[in-house]
This record gives sequence, structure tokens and C-alpha cells, in this order.
Amino acid sequence: MNETNLRYFIITSGRSGSSLLASILADAGANFGLSTRSDWSRDSGEMEHPDVAYVSRQFRRAAYLQPRKRESILAKYLIDIRRHLGKKTCKENSSKCTIC
Repeated sequence: MNETNLRYFIITSGRSGSSLLASILADAGANFGLSTRSDWSRDSGEMEHPDVAYVSRQFRRAAYLQPRKRESILAKYLIDIRRHLGKKTCKENSSKCTIC
């Protein structure tokens, strides 16, 4: 692979310091395929790819509803929908993110 086409992915759960790590690596020359700012803000989450953030959000919401699954048919339905949306988006973007 040509080094100019080499990209790096940092996959973590939200609020874990991944934007700081991505900012440090970008300053060192890593290419994330996203524009980077020269100043880092701990509240921005700006290095998160929107599609990967969406997938993470869907699975997080499904996990939150998991304890209610036995009590509520609606909760089971919402869990299934959230997981389906997450998987679908991941498959649609598999060329961007092979981890999904």
C-alpha cells in the first residue's frame, strides 16, 4: 500500500480520550481522512467520523434498553430497530471502517 493512502482508525467508546489521541497522532502526521484543527478541545469530539459515531450511538441505546427487554414488547422492538440501524449503517460504510 502506498504510504500516502495509509489511513488510521481509532475505535473507542465515547468520552474515552480518542479525540485527544487522534489530535496528537494527526500532529505527528497520521491521516484520518478528516480535517484536523490546530487546537484541541476536550469537549469537541471533532475527530469522530459521523457514521461510526451513529453506529456507536445506536448500539449504546440498544444496550441501555436491554434490562427492560423482558418487561416490555416495545423495549424489545426498539432494541431490534437500534441494532438493525447500527448494523445496516456499518455494512453500508464497510469501505470506510473495516472494524464494524
